[in-house]
Amino acid sequence: MNNDLNNENNSITDTRAEQMPITRRNFLLMGLAAFGGAIVVPIASDTWDLLKTEVGDVWRS
Repeated sequence: MNNDLNNENNSITDTRAEQMPITRRNFLLMGLAAFGGAIVVPIASDTWDLLKTEVGDVWRS
């Protein structure tokens, strides 16, 4: 019984590992995506606000 459970657990972890292998490359890409997203989003929103005000001022004048 215990041996069967171990075999099932091993097969489950194997299939999960095949679906998403955590290689160094994937790990770096995930980290880059997380930090990049955290940095880009505030900058983009600030830039968009700045762009709207600049274009709005030019449009009104």
